[in-house]
Amino acid sequence: MIKSTVFRAELRGATFLLGCALFGLVASFTLTLEKFHLLQNPGAAPSCSINPFISCASAISSDQAQLFGVPLTLFGIVAYAALLTLSLFLLTKSTISTLIWRAALIVAAIGLAGVHYLIIQSVFVLHMICPWCFGVWLTTPLIATALLEIAPPRSLPSWLHPVVTHRWSILAAWYGALLLLLITTFWDAWMTLL
Repeated sequence: MIKSTVFRAELRGATFLLGCALFGLVASFTLTLEKFHLLQNPGAAPSCSINPFISCASAISSDQAQLFGVPLTLFGIVAYAALLTLSLFLLTKSTISTLIWRAALIVAAIGLAGVHYLIIQSVFVLHMICPWCFGVWLTTPLIATALLEIAPPRSLPSWLHPVVTHRWSILAAWYGALLLLLITTFWDAWMTLL
C-alpha cells in the first residue's frame, strides 16, 4: 500500500514536471524565434509585446538576455529538454541514479538563481515584464519544488532537509513576495491598464 502511494506521488510529480518542461520548451523556443526575428527585422514588434511595460522586445534584445554571447533561451531549451527526458523516464518507472537526481537538483538551483537574476534585471534595470519570461519565473520554482518532493531522500544533502519539509510554504511565500514586488514597482503602469 505504501509503495503504491509513493508511486502515485511520483507519477503526479512526473506528470507535473512534464507539463512544466513542455511549457518551458515552448517559452524558450518562442523567445528564441522572436530573437532571431528581431535580428533579421530590427524594427519589428514581437508577438509577445503588448505595451511598453509588458513586452519581450527589450528583454530579448538586452545584454542581460545572453551569457557569453549565447542567448539564455538556448540554455533554457537544453535545460527543459533534459527535464522532459527525466519526466519521461519517471513516467516509465525507470530507475534514476542518485547522480542524475543530484544533477537535476543542481540544474534546478542554477535555474532558480537565473530566475532571480532575470527578475531583478527586468524589474529594476529594464523596467518591464516579458510575458514568456514571467511564465518561466513562475514555473522554475515549481519545478524545483516538485523535484524536492519526488527526489529520493538519499539524493538530497542533509542541510536541504528543512527546506524539503517546508517547500510548499516557502514557495507560497516566494510567490507572495514576487506578486508584491510587481504590484508595488509597476503600480502606475498597472493603473494605466484599468
